[in-house]
Amino acid sequence: MNGEQRLLIVSNRLPITTEIVNGEVVLSDASGGLATGLRGWHERSAGTWIGWPGVTSRLSVTQRAALDRQLETRRIIAIHLTRQEVRDYYDDFSNGVL
Repeated sequence: MNGEQRLLIVSNRLPITTEIVNGEVVLSDASGGLATGLRGWHERSAGTWIGWPGVTSRLSVTQRAALDRQLETRRIIAIHLTRQEVRDYYDDFSNGVL
């Protein structure tokens, strides 16, 4: 190992907000506490941020590819969840139980 360290952030949500506007994928910076607190570390590192992009609407294959390309330039990897997974994990367990 050459001594380089790489930051890997894995969180429920990504540091971006994803919207579909007129059929196009539009990203903006998220304003939540975790995203705000870790954004600088992520930007200064050669690391990767992994999480859910927050899109609950059904993306077309083209829209998902466009989203993934935009995220790749920011060193972000999206974990795409189904509506059922969002409901079961995010709504019911994470927000309801924890």
